Amino acid sequence: MAVLSGAYRRGFHVAAQSMTQAAEQLPEDQLFAHLLSIGRAQRAATERLHHAQTSLSSTHRASASPNPARNTEPTTSEGSPAP
Repeated sequence: MAVLSGAYRRGFHVAAQSMTQAAEQLPEDQLFAHLLSIGRAQRAATERLHHAQTSLSSTHRASASPNPARNTEPTTSEGSPAP
């Protein structure tokens, strides 16, 4: 998860650099469209990060919870319930 989080944060740095460059070089009538494009990309990155966090969290919870189908009663060597 640390790799994904780092990439997510780097995406914001790249977005900020891109906007700074755009502010210096793009015609004014293209600035807002550029901002929207960056915003959509960051929204998609946010959704991917949240999906990964949710998936990992639910996988971790599922593996940590006991298996309800598993019989935990003591048994004899033949597999029948212990007296």
